Amino acid sequence: MNFINNTINGNCSKCASCCGSLLPLTDKDIKRIKYIVKAKKLKPCRPKIAATVEFDLICPFLTVNKKCSIYNERPTICRLFKCDKRGMVEENEQSELKGAIPYDMRDFFN
Repeated sequence: MNFINNTINGNCSKCASCCGSLLPLTDKDIKRIKYIVKAKKLKPCRPKIAATVEFDLICPFLTVNKKCSIYNERPTICRLFKCDKRGMVEENEQSELKGAIPYDMRDFFN
């Protein structure tokens, strides 16, 4: 398997390549994001690259400017993700994802 390093000198390039719609979420993540979607009456974002396709795997919280619309409330996996290390979560942080289940981020809008 080939690994694409999207960093610039080891730092996040803010390319948003890691922003997928299917993520492992903890119960706390789900409750927190459901609350913020309802409280702020958020609607799914449609980045320009996805505007012309019927189905995409881009996170619905990713804006057209490649910014996370729920950055302060983003899921644990997003907080821990290391784009310079094959997406691996450091061993000492893995316990934070204990019990996480695959969740489609679009389900927050159903």
